Amino acid sequence: MPQMLRERARTDATRVAIRQKDFGIWKPFTWAQYHERACQFALGLAALGLEPGARLGVISENRIEWVLAQMGAGLLGAITVGVYPTSPSPEVSYVIGHADVDMVVCEDQEQTDKVLDALSELPRLRKIIVIETKGLRSFTPEQRALIATFDEVQRLGRESAQAHLIDEALARQTMDDIGLMIYTSGSTGKPKGAMISWRNIRGVVPGIVERLRLDARASHLSYLPLCHVAEQMLTTFTPIYLGSTVNVGESIRTVQETCAKSRPACSWACRASGRSCTRPSASRCRRRARCAGCSLRAPWPPARRWPTSRAKAGRWRRSCALARITG
Repeated sequence: MPQMLRERARTDATRVAIRQKDFGIWKPFTWAQYHERACQFALGLAALGLEPGARLGVISENRIEWVLAQMGAGLLGAITVGVYPTSPSPEVSYVIGHADVDMVVCEDQEQTDKVLDALSELPRLRKIIVIETKGLRSFTPEQRALIATFDEVQRLGRESAQAHLIDEALARQTMDDIGLMIYTSGSTGKPKGAMISWRNIRGVVPGIVERLRLDARASHLSYLPLCHVAEQMLTTFTPIYLGSTVNVGESIRTVQETCAKSRPACSWACRASGRSCTRPSASRCRRRARCAGCSLRAPWPPARRWPTSRAKAGRWRRSCALARITG
């Protein structure tokens, strides 16, 4: 993916890669900006001492900084480890410790506190990078010395004279290198880490594209956790290879409004009440109805009815650009 991101920035520099909504305003980022900021973050990580093969943890809701951290780590030859932002401190400590994370990106003070509470159990952790700086003054001088802000890391990258580190890392990179570690939710025991190689990522993209009939004109809504492989498919894997656009809302709590405004070609939806809902995505809308399965407002053709059998449901999915469902 890092090599594809570099190629995308070269061929589609001015096209929009990601749109993020902040304070009600959509802010677009082109492929050139996406690649440039990811490179800056990569060089900033290198200045802080992160080496190829090291692990970078991310604890945050979906936002552009999540994917910048992921791509930055990939450009440096490091491995990204996602942690669910809803996890309590003991679960955060377990994943970070089990994955041998060297540095971790935290969204805000709440996520930072979870890491600091378990600091004595994380001997490998060398740096905490905080995205939102509100509340940093409440930390002790010893804690503050361990913390850097996301903007500070990017500034270190802009001032770095070691851009060759990225070229060298990409030249060494092979398809069998590990790019991502995905941990299970831990519902049947301790969370287990799945090591995802670049070959795994490259291999799954054609199937997603064919199954969902996606192309470069498609847009995606990113709102399920990026530490889950399902959301990674539509936020990083597929868009980088296709050159399609990702929309990121302000919060999971505003996903209905974001879906209505961004009109994505497809998005994931979650299983609820023991069964999955199958329905067209918001961009196909003529009328709107409430889906009992996932409680999101969804489009609904007025002359058609909910499929009453598995076979009919399959034909329904093939006839529309659907939001794929994941548990």
